Amino acid sequence: MTQVKTSDDWQQINWRKLRRDLFRLQKRIFQAVQVGDMAKAKRLQKLVMSSYAARMLAIRQVTQLNQGKKTAGVDGKTADLTVSTHGDMIGNTARLRF
Repeated sequence: MTQVKTSDDWQQINWRKLRRDLFRLQKRIFQAVQVGDMAKAKRLQKLVMSSYAARMLAIRQVTQLNQGKKTAGVDGKTADLTVSTHGDMIGNTARLRF
């Protein structure tokens, strides 16, 4: 797992690899459901929820890609997130258990 402490660390993350890793997991879930193996599909879903790729992509979506869109906030204001906040978010999501 990459430790994100500076903006250079955040910029060096290989987003393409993370998207590919998450897509492969999602594809495995689809294939398990297609053959009727619901137990395997459920295990894979839990794996997605705890995966580093899913967490990083979710944080990126919220902090960078949604900027300027109709994002929820009070009076149109959203949080100003710094790179250290990204690191905090990664740490906080790592402790979540599903």
